[in-house]
Amino acid sequence: MKCLWRCEKCGWTSKEKTELPPDKCEICEAGIKNFEPVDYYPPRYE
Repeated sequence: MKCLWRCEKCGWTSKEKTELPPDKCEICEAGIKNFEPVDYYPPRYE
């Protein structure tokens, strides 16, 4: 199942849903083991 991934170190969240987490964080360059799955989108402010 595809989902978004969040870096536990800095809180960056991937923009595309993928089955595997990114190889490294785009912000702090933490490794793949630092990601946790995110099954929801942040609330939208309208």
